[in-house]
Amino acid sequence: MLPLVLQGVVSGIVTGCVYALIALSLVIIYKSSDVINFAGGEMVMVGGYLGMFALLWLGLPYLFIFPFAAIVIFIVGALFDRVVLTRVAGRSVPGHSVLVALIIATVGLSYALKGVVRIIPYTEEVHRLPPVSSGVPIFLGPVVLQRQDIAIVVAAFTIMAALWAFFNFTMIGKGLRATSQNPRAAALVGIPVRLISMTAWGIAAMLAGIAGILIAPKLLLTPDMGVIVIWRSRPRSSAASSACPAA
Repeated sequence: MLPLVLQGVVSGIVTGCVYALIALSLVIIYKSSDVINFAGGEMVMVGGYLGMFALLWLGLPYLFIFPFAAIVIFIVGALFDRVVLTRVAGRSVPGHSVLVALIIATVGLSYALKGVVRIIPYTEEVHRLPPVSSGVPIFLGPVVLQRQDIAIVVAAFTIMAALWAFFNFTMIGKGLRATSQNPRAAALVGIPVRLISMTAWGIAAMLAGIAGILIAPKLLLTPDMGVIVIWRSRPRSSAASSACPAA
């Protein structure tokens, strides 16, 4: 019984690392703009498909599909904020909150991303990315550690450490923190709030995309997988909300 419990704990830690990245993606947007991103799961899905496209179609090694997917999905997130959310916010009526309209815009983005993926013929079938790292499993007593799982944990902790350094030691990171606390005061001291908002959306989309690549070898790739990952990441979001430096 004990070996099964230990194996379950290890598997939970591995999966939890990926969902922690997804939760951070949601929290960064919420803390910077008070908008609940209903397209977070679809960003994870797009990241997984971008990784598959780069790996199987472009022939890129695994080491390069992460920056490739990160750059593409960063641009998607930043452009969505610049092209869509800026226009929605600009049409607000004085005395009325525009927050609901912004949230509905993220719902529209989720359907748009799923629609774009569905028109690609290759996505009609269920796929799974090959493991990030393959080889003989590592045995620690009764616990079996797959090299894929070790790579996921190392990648997740590396990204979290990089985020911590970004928020604490870079001007853009400090600008994000200031904007999340008081956007008007941040604008008064010269912080480009709109640029910071674009950056927040880009970073959040990038985290979701990387999480999609990490989880794609363990979860089947389908256009509807976003609903599953968002549902499972909900418990981590509350913890990430208090731990995120942008809070």
